[in-house]
Amino acid sequence: MRSGLRAALVTNWPIKLTSLALAAVLWAAVAAEEPTTQLVPVTLIVEPPEGRALTRPLPPVK
Repeated sequence: MRSGLRAALVTNWPIKLTSLALAAVLWAAVAAEEPTTQLVPVTLIVEPPEGRALTRPLPPVK
């Protein structure tokens, strides 16, 4: 059992080490980015069902 695990880790070790390094660099680059937020004004048209009415104007939607 242990020899199989060791063989799995040792086989193609340069490729595995390179992939781990690349994953770490990619993770660091993504983690360092600041999240972006953008507010966009939206016009909302409400059509209440027949027999119903709005009691107050709608607030702006962001």
